[in-house]
Amino acid sequence: MSTFGDLRIVASAKITGAERVESEPVFYHWPWYRHLSRLGPWALLALAVGIPRRNRDRQTMLIFVPLAIFSVLWPLLVPLLHLPNGEAADQSTLLLEALVVGVGLLWLNADTLRPCPALARSLLSLGILLLAGLVTFVSSGRTFRDPLVTIGLVYLLVLGVILLLALAIARRLTHQRYVPLPFLLWVAAGCALLPTAVTVSLSTVLQLLVSGKAINPTFLVMQAVVGLALGLCLYVVNLPYLLLMFRSAFFRPRFCAWLGVAAES
Repeated sequence: MSTFGDLRIVASAKITGAERVESEPVFYHWPWYRHLSRLGPWALLALAVGIPRRNRDRQTMLIFVPLAIFSVLWPLLVPLLHLPNGEAADQSTLLLEALVVGVGLLWLNADTLRPCPALARSLLSLGILLLAGLVTFVSSGRTFRDPLVTIGLVYLLVLGVILLLALAIARRLTHQRYVPLPFLLWVAAGCALLPTAVTVSLSTVLQLLVSGKAINPTFLVMQAVVGLALGLCLYVVNLPYLLLMFRSAFFRPRFCAWLGVAAES
């Protein structure tokens, strides 16, 4: 909710055979500062830029660009996506915002993770994504005990695993060289195929366990479309960061060191 000022609240009901009846209006003053908590994700990135001395560089401000793009474009896209209800739209917004913030926070701290073994680096990277998700969800006014926060963190964890696997596949298939176009294409392929395979596989297993009947091909196609759409969102969210990692002289060495690839000059 981003409205502030004097809110007019009216209860309305339509009685059979009669005109719609409305109650006396109740006015509630919603102060503007109640929305300052929504700046939590921005504040998290600002702290990651301002506190560590290694991040005090003008180029680190570029990490805010993907979040600014998301903040401007996503509200324009929500009506076009025809999400089922307001709650679904809010949850999708928070999930994607958490992913944008989490990836930005990850690359700001990539240099602190690069000395770690690969498994530890992956686990710590997922931890950073979950931290960003927790801050994003709580900043929206939800509590730690809200089931939607738990569900959102689970979804974010799954998306984080898919992203790391896609990066690992691209690293492997480009022979550990960060050449932009091949690398971006392989990441796109990973983001498209991995969630599609996971969605179809899980749906097939659950369908067999619940009904024990043969799987309807139409059902599998629908699940594949869902997985492909999820992968597309994941790739689009991360594309600005991947381009930033290639173009920025500040972020590129960190990204390549974190990923364990040789940068192409």
